Amino acid sequence: MSGASFVNVAKNCEIHMCSHQIRIHNSENVSFFLVAKSNPIIEHCNDMRFGLYDCTYSDLEQNQIDTQLFQINNLWNNIIDFNWLRQDKSPN
Repeated sequence: MSGASFVNVAKNCEIHMCSHQIRIHNSENVSFFLVAKSNPIIEHCNDMRFGLYDCTYSDLEQNQIDTQLFQINNLWNNIIDFNWLRQDKSPN
C-alpha cells in the first residue's frame, strides 16, 4: 500500500488497490476500485472502469494508520490516459 503499483495485461477482472502510484498497461475490461495518492495512469488499455476503494479486512485500520493513504486527497477518479492526450475525456 505504501509504494508504487504496476498492473500489466489484466483482462476481464476486478481489482481493489491502495497505492501511492498506480500504472496500468495493456489491460482490457477491468474494474478498478482505488485509493491513489497520484493520478492513476493507463496506457494501451480499453474498457476500463474506476471506482472508490471500499474493502474491509482484518488489518485495514492498522494499514490505514501505517500508510496514511486514507488521509490524502484521493485521486482515484483523475485518470491519465497516455494514449489520449486531448482535452476531452478519454473513451477508455
